[in-house]
Amino acid sequence: MKRPLEISSAPEREIVKSYGNNIRIEREFNEKLNRDVEYVDVLGVRVRRRDQHDTFGEEKAGMVPVFQGSPEVFKDLSFGKAETELLKAALMRYAIGHHTLFLGPPGFGKSRMLEFMAYLLNVPFARVQCEKGMDVSQQFLWTYVRDNGSWKGRLGPLPQSILSGGLLLVDELPNLEPAERQVILGPTELPHNPRMTGKVPTLHLHDYPGMEMTIQARPGWFLVATGNYREGQGVGEIYGLTEREERRIRPYMLGVLPAGTGAKRMSSRYRGEQMENTKSDDYENKAYQREATDLPDEVINFTADLFEIVDRVLKMEVLNSVRQEPKVFLTEAIDRAFDHFMYFQLQSQEQTQVKKVEDVIGSALLALEFYYVNAFRAETRMKLPDVPAELDAEMQKALKSHTDKDKRVLVRDYITWRLKDLLERKIWEQAEAKKVNYRERLEEIYYPEKKAEAEAAEKQKQIDAELAQITTLLGTQPAPQPLPPPSPVPPQDLAVPTSPKESPDLMRALEASYEEIKETLKTFNITPKTLPTIGQIMPTVWALGPEKLAEIAQFNKPTLLITPGIKRDNKIKAINSHKLYKDQVDTYCDPSPADALWGPEKTKLTVSIVDGALSMPIHSQVPQDLKVIEKVKKYQEIYTAKGMKMISADEYLTLQMLSLHRYKQLISQGIPHEEALKTMVENWADEEHKTVTLFNVDHISDLTSLSRVPYGYFDLAQVSLYWNNPDFVDDDFRSRPSVWISEF
Repeated sequence: MKRPLEISSAPEREIVKSYGNNIRIEREFNEKLNRDVEYVDVLGVRVRRRDQHDTFGEEKAGMVPVFQGSPEVFKDLSFGKAETELLKAALMRYAIGHHTLFLGPPGFGKSRMLEFMAYLLNVPFARVQCEKGMDVSQQFLWTYVRDNGSWKGRLGPLPQSILSGGLLLVDELPNLEPAERQVILGPTELPHNPRMTGKVPTLHLHDYPGMEMTIQARPGWFLVATGNYREGQGVGEIYGLTEREERRIRPYMLGVLPAGTGAKRMSSRYRGEQMENTKSDDYENKAYQREATDLPDEVINFTADLFEIVDRVLKMEVLNSVRQEPKVFLTEAIDRAFDHFMYFQLQSQEQTQVKKVEDVIGSALLALEFYYVNAFRAETRMKLPDVPAELDAEMQKALKSHTDKDKRVLVRDYITWRLKDLLERKIWEQAEAKKVNYRERLEEIYYPEKKAEAEAAEKQKQIDAELAQITTLLGTQPAPQPLPPPSPVPPQDLAVPTSPKESPDLMRALEASYEEIKETLKTFNITPKTLPTIGQIMPTVWALGPEKLAEIAQFNKPTLLITPGIKRDNKIKAINSHKLYKDQVDTYCDPSPADALWGPEKTKLTVSIVDGALSMPIHSQVPQDLKVIEKVKKYQEIYTAKGMKMISADEYLTLQMLSLHRYKQLISQGIPHEEALKTMVENWADEEHKTVTLFNVDHISDLTSLSRVPYGYFDLAQVSLYWNNPDFVDDDFRSRPSVWISEF
């Protein structure tokens, strides 16, 4: 006999306690258990609380370990958007069994909120602060204690939390060395929830006093760690976490951008009373205080559209092509990037129309770059997807030039280029089926008079064309138009000679470059306290002898360089702190400028003569089908035989400062930006000067052991210094000779 169909209604939920607007403890009747049970609800994420009736099939009721402590200790906590985000993320990972590493700025309140989470779940809580040099086994696994005159073993917080099914908070986990972290992360190889795998996490204590102990985790055991991140760091490069560690303890970036990000702008943590969200994921339903920003609703809406396009495109193109699997922390990227775009605008003080457009574009790009670019390690590479065929020719060329022998490109480079491309792509339909990009859409909103001016100019063009037709029909000729003014030409002393032989006096050329380098050091604010005079330098140049001077005369552009004896990092900071044009971005140096790979740092001011031409020609004695490492050896052999050396990274940085200073001089004389920019050394965007300078590596005795090769170039926006694949075969890789003169 069939049972009649029973229609059950949704269980009634009683709110036991609430914190803020979005954190609640609820009680409802569970038919299966035939009793009331409690749940924690944070923005719709519901997880059951442990209670005194739970037995897990083993213990007697009332014997299961629970949270020890008073909820009064949490009465001073605030529960705004940032805290709710942390709790929601932690509960989601607790529910599916993913142990988690939460990364956030110092002072975010990570530890207190995670202890509060243990109270909400009613599970035992333990906390261990990681410090460099600590004895991990003693602090986490077990230690000796004295008991009635004898020594016995006592379990540490890790096995105790596993046995009790509690929450273990490991503060500042990245402070530990990889081998030390492995001791703690061993049991996290499996999710703590056995329903996910059918297996139970275990911990083996092989050296426990008197026995070998194997501990199985009680359901609910959760290991959660914290760490601080610095400006510009991504999830995958915090203190060098390995991919294996990331699979065991999933990283999650919290909260706001670090202070000082971008052009002296920073985002703040806005609490619930200042900015709040609804539960909807629809950006248009997010409630921002309108009086706090002058951002029109239309700008918010189509910026949200842009962010969704970026998110969809990058996930499709990057996640399918990269070996690393960052899906966990890319899931929340669009939410956090969009929120920080809004934070920037809440703080923005820009009023003028043009500056406001630039400010909005800069905010959007900065927020997107932080969350999408930094989600990957600096060295992670990917195969170029097929989709970028739609990119413009210049971008395709730049991407291909940065691929390795397996045609893989750095993920960070690809995302940076793709973001800029998407900002320029025409997405929004306008009247007459015309499409506009992000900038054009902003301009239409912020200064519509520009559109009216463009329409008036187009109408005037039509009138002029009609008048021209009429005058032709009448047999008359229109009045002659005045010739346009001639294009300005750089002064002769700034033009680069095609051959040094055109200068009959080498010494005069070096004296001229002395004045130029002196002004350059002043421009970048790194003039040494004691700068040698030209009178002190020239005698040492004469002392080189006629043979060496004849070699120098063969340089395309003999250039006297004065390289200050300051740290390489300070030279780079000087370039970044004195940007000479609006699109210039920070110098890129990989690895760190202080890395031993670059060789010893200069401690004294040095004077040298280098070839300062815009680009170097192919050397007749260096075959172009050689690998880059073979080219380095060949150049070193050729230059050493002539008493020279390859240019160093420090000299190259000084040469690029000289190049930027030359740009500034041309601009002051009325030369257009595009033309002045072409005078930059190694200009990768200018086909005529598209070369790469290989650097001196005489501080490395065995070149055959090199796994990377150093070089530098200028790519239209920034100076770049790299160590890269030695197996490249490309005729763009050349070198510049340098003749050491003296130290001062």
